[in-house]
Amino acid sequence: MSIKDGPHFVISTNDLATWLERQGDQWWSVDNDPVLMEHLFLPCDGFTLAEFLRKLNRWVLVEDRRSPATGAGETIGPDELDALASRLNGKKHGRNARLFYFSWANSPIEWLLFEDLRTTESMHEEMNAAGEKD
Repeated sequence: MSIKDGPHFVISTNDLATWLERQGDQWWSVDNDPVLMEHLFLPCDGFTLAEFLRKLNRWVLVEDRRSPATGAGETIGPDELDALASRLNGKKHGRNARLFYFSWANSPIEWLLFEDLRTTESMHEEMNAAGEKD
């Protein structure tokens, strides 16, 4: 079943960008979206991703994977997005990394946005090491 046919909410890319900026200096990656994957070097920091999402100015469907799922296509803002995060359990991106299932409102392509905790940690370590050298 596709996202649009199941429980989901709708969020603007502007509100998604606001949510990403509120997450601070986190790194994110995308899987299966040709638009984002073509224009961004991934993984990337949330601020870079937010800037690009604002330029797109589109609507996105976000799957409601909660139990019980209540999404019936309502529009949400950045304050409601946290509750829709799934969690990754693998080691590649970091244990308990947040994951969202998205689809563009006008496209059948479904894609993932996920937090890359390992890259975030690595980038913080590099910045701290560079700061100690100064």
